[in-house]
Amino acid sequence: CIPRTPLWWGVIIAAHQGMRREEIFQLCVRHVVYDEETGIWYFDLKTDKTLKLKGDKRKGKLRDKPSRRLVPLHNNLLRLGFLAARVQGRNGDERLFPEISGNNQQRSWGAAPGRRFSEFKTAAGFPSELDFHAFRHSVCTLLYRAGVNIAHAEELVGHSSAARKSTFRVYNKGQTLQALKSAIDTLEIPIDVDRILDAISKAPPASFDDQD
Repeated sequence: CIPRTPLWWGVIIAAHQGMRREEIFQLCVRHVVYDEETGIWYFDLKTDKTLKLKGDKRKGKLRDKPSRRLVPLHNNLLRLGFLAARVQGRNGDERLFPEISGNNQQRSWGAAPGRRFSEFKTAAGFPSELDFHAFRHSVCTLLYRAGVNIAHAEELVGHSSAARKSTFRVYNKGQTLQALKSAIDTLEIPIDVDRILDAISKAPPASFDDQD
């Protein structure tokens, strides 16, 4: 039984996209964008000044900020029905995960999911060093092992480097999306998508009141 709660989707996104938990859980529906030219769906972490991303130090200044980027959706997210479950038919200004609140002591969108993940991890017997951020490290490692161009890998995960700046300075948006889509889909995450889809078909729909 897989109810596809916000935490479940957050883990799936982190494991396939290398995004930080704070990036994932503050997104609105409008940040999942379809590019007509290339036919590619992507997370837009680049253009919205209201997003609070790592490395943004001066308000309103978005140029050359390492976390500001476009991240094409891995094919597994598309197969698992992410768009139908969380994007299509919804108002663009709605939170992608309205069940998660950023109104907490840490003023963090990722704090509650991070704590919940730690509880599940401990209950399942996984080691303490396996935290939510470990998914990001795994994506970086898998991209490098797959031989993905270093500039493309760093663009996907939002690392600052001379190679990244040099490469993407001459790319237009369509070229960027196509290069990054090819790169992200080289990731072979050890999950059985067909088996998950079978379990999803037998599960009740996730409620927007579910805080997990």
